Amino acid sequence: MRNIISLITDFGNKDHYNGVIKGVILNINPEAVIVDLASDVDSFSIADAAFILYASANYFPKGTVFLVVVDPGVGTKRSAVAVECSNHFFVGPDNGVLYPTVSREGIIKSVRLENTKGTFDGRDVFAPAAARVSLTKSIEGLGEDFQLNEKFELENAIISDGVINAKVIHVDKFGDVVTNISSKQLEGINSIKYNGKIISRAMSFSDSHDIHFIDGSSGFVEIVKNRHKASEELNLSTGQNVMFVL
Repeated sequence: MRNIISLITDFGNKDHYNGVIKGVILNINPEAVIVDLASDVDSFSIADAAFILYASANYFPKGTVFLVVVDPGVGTKRSAVAVECSNHFFVGPDNGVLYPTVSREGIIKSVRLENTKGTFDGRDVFAPAAARVSLTKSIEGLGEDFQLNEKFELENAIISDGVINAKVIHVDKFGDVVTNISSKQLEGINSIKYNGKIISRAMSFSDSHDIHFIDGSSGFVEIVKNRHKASEELNLSTGQNVMFVL
């Protein structure tokens, strides 16, 4: 089984933070294969990181370790955790970012990692733990048993009386807006309205020469415009509540 560590952070590429995390990992496990899944998550956005992890984990080999360092509560009483699930391992803060994915996979065991109460837990706490898990394929010995406290949910939108109360859960670099409306919720629906504007269904990005909605690859409805940023045209951002009319 390969020693894959998949890394999600909000550090970006301007600074040294991501590189230092990789250096710590490679000092412990020189054979680690580190995959930069996402390094430009919206700063401090638990929702954005949770979606990226949820949309990606199923495509990685069994035994992959997912290291998520999107941690606006660093230095607080929030816990650092490692989680073993049926197919993968997860290391990160207990702030809800792991919860949608680990609850879908099924938690076998979770432990609380020793917390340095410092300013760079990604380097000092999470990276060493992820490296050790990649070597041993186990979270035994990393800490005491612990039940996750923060249970952030990627809840489906609520549809009632012809109104969809939804939320933006991700905006990608192309300006495509991922909502928490599941594709099944709009099955058979060909148009919706937003602020009086009719948004019609498109089958692909190439068909979306105006603002359209499509069934996205992650199972959620996306608002898109081919080669344009739908997010900017509609002034939508991650975490924003949004209302559509059927």
